[in-house]
Amino acid sequence: MGSSEGRLGHSPHRNDVLCDTALRLYERSLRAGRIARAELTDAPCLTELPLLHPDPWDDAWMRPVPASAALANILQPVSREIDERLRLATALSRSLFPLTAVAHDDPNLAITVLEGVPAIQASLDEATATAADEILTAQPGSDRPAGSLRAALSNARVTAVQGTIARLLAEGHVDDVVARKMGISVRTCRSHIAKLMQTLGATSRTHLGALLVHWGIAEAGHGGV
Repeated sequence: MGSSEGRLGHSPHRNDVLCDTALRLYERSLRAGRIARAELTDAPCLTELPLLHPDPWDDAWMRPVPASAALANILQPVSREIDERLRLATALSRSLFPLTAVAHDDPNLAITVLEGVPAIQASLDEATATAADEILTAQPGSDRPAGSLRAALSNARVTAVQGTIARLLAEGHVDDVVARKMGISVRTCRSHIAKLMQTLGATSRTHLGALLVHWGIAEAGHGGV
């Protein structure tokens, strides 16, 4: 058999949690006052936590630690870490909160400096993905490849076109009217609609209309998509 499960149905998992098999064995040990070591081979996670200790009179058996004592022992390092973080938060608040009222008219404080191409690209991608109305970019002269600038500009411009198409669709206009209002061909319009459906995860035009309402692009009650 190629199964990794034990005879009690135990499957591999993290050792800092108890599976159903381990809980059943622990409950049985609490009721009986002890449990055979041989039964624990199917639940190694039970021995990773301080829930059992060796029987001082018979090495073939293990005795359970009361659940309340075991829980306190297990939670002790967690509680200690929480206390340390609370002390840190309190100390920082006492130090910095009085300074929140200090104003400064330096306009540079409104500028976020990003270093490294991955961080910059991630920020641009997030901005284009979440923009609702307009994207304004400045591309000063630099040694960046022209292809990268064209790609960024193209990404922003599709975003803007699809946003306008989405609003026109939500108003109840058919594809032909949307294309005419946008000054594009019906084929190009439908290509943008397909991309819009893919972006929003829509499975149909009706589903797309519901998603446009959900994301606030259209109001409920407007014409269908």
